[in-house]
Amino acid sequence: MDFQLSNSDTVKYCPSVAGIVDESTYIIGCYQLVDEGKQINLSHDQLIKINNRLGCLILIKSSKVIFEYDCLDGGVFDLAVVQTDDSTNDGNHQFWAAHSNGSVACYHITNGSIKFNKSIVSGSSMLCSLTILDDLIFVGDSESKVIAIQKDKIQINVSSFLDLKIPS
Repeated sequence: MDFQLSNSDTVKYCPSVAGIVDESTYIIGCYQLVDEGKQINLSHDQLIKINNRLGCLILIKSSKVIFEYDCLDGGVFDLAVVQTDDSTNDGNHQFWAAHSNGSVACYHITNGSIKFNKSIVSGSSMLCSLTILDDLIFVGDSESKVIAIQKDKIQINVSSFLDLKIPS
């Protein structure tokens, strides 16, 4: 099988993950480490909150950037698009992202834009991976822990966090 480069573009920050929304739409999660001395419009406390990593989500349709969203929870290290009852042909989709500040955030794609829904603080300092299996969201963190979050059709039961330590 031969492959060809179909499109190339430059984005705001370093791309770290991509997710397929539908046959012509995908989303890219990005992050950028903030170097000391770099001039940005964030306070020291805001930089600490996002673990010194800026983040954005880029929505691409038919090989064109159609929307960029700056993430309040910092860099995006992983994401997963999920099918919900709202994921019909009208263009409504839900996805979850693992952020550099330890938050798991839920977003919606509606009418060509990204809307923030909610954020769950995992208790970890940095999340690295995210997988959704049925009604569970599994996130891995920078301290070798796996955290399971149970969801019930977009509603989160925060008391159902499982904290699993992976042996070294």
